[in-house]
Amino acid sequence: IPTAGYPSNWRAGLMRVPNADGHRDIGAPTVTLNATGYKPLTIPIEMDVPKAIVEMSPAADQLKPGMNTITVTARDAATGEPAELRVMVGDRVLGNVNQPLQFEWPQGQKRPEIWVTSLYDQYSDAVVAK
Repeated sequence: IPTAGYPSNWRAGLMRVPNADGHRDIGAPTVTLNATGYKPLTIPIEMDVPKAIVEMSPAADQLKPGMNTITVTARDAATGEPAELRVMVGDRVLGNVNQPLQFEWPQGQKRPEIWVTSLYDQYSDAVVAK
């Protein structure tokens, strides 16, 4: 809890920021201090940003046009505990990680990107198959 010479109703939390891939990363929050007569001062809050280890089976190069069944597994890098993430195919929700999921790759089309996102802003988005 931040402490100052006056009461503050602020709860530290991770924030989502866009990345170069068009997805979102999780970052530590910043605090901006404003005082009359002074330039605003922005300070990053030092806190651990959780990371997830995400894997897919079968591997992306083994997927074929038509119906595919995949299992995307995700675990916290620090604790090894399962991570709560949602599997996306392109811009469509496929389901949750750590369970078998089916999707159809239409004939004659490029395979859609398979990626995961955190519902509760705990982990950065991760691309599993471009």
